[in-house]
Amino acid sequence: DVWGQFMVFLFDTFINRPFLNILNRVEISDHKRLTDAISKRPRGTPLITVSNHQSSLDEPLLFSAVIPWPIRQWQLRWSLCNDNMFYVLGPVFAQLFFHAARGLPIWRSQSINQPSFKEFCDKARDGGWCHIFPEGRLWQP
Repeated sequence: DVWGQFMVFLFDTFINRPFLNILNRVEISDHKRLTDAISKRPRGTPLITVSNHQSSLDEPLLFSAVIPWPIRQWQLRWSLCNDNMFYVLGPVFAQLFFHAARGLPIWRSQSINQPSFKEFCDKARDGGWCHIFPEGRLWQP
C-alpha cells in the first residue's frame, strides 16, 4: 500500500503538477485554510471535503494542486470512484492504481448500503480525510 502511494506521489509530482502549472491556470480560494485542515489536524480528527468536477481527470489533478508537501501517509485522502472507472482497465490496474491512490469503488446501480461506502464512512469515523464529489457523475451544462 505504501509503495503504491509512493508511485502515485511520483505521478502527481512529475506529471500532474507540471500539467496543471504549464497548461492550465489553477486558482484555489482559501488554500491555506484547506492545507492547514489537511496537514495540521490532530491524528484521529476526521476531515470531509466536497467538490464538483468536470472530468475524470479533475480528481487526480485537483489533489496534486491541493495536497501540501510533504504529507504524512495517514493524512492522505480517501475518495469514492464509480465502478465503471475503477475497473475500466481490469482488477489488477484497479488494485495497483486506484487502491494505491485511496480510491474506493462505488456501484451506482446499488443502494447506499454497500461495502465500499461503509468502508468510506469507517475511514472518516477513524479520523481519515474523505473527499466526495456529490453529484456522483460528470455534469457539464
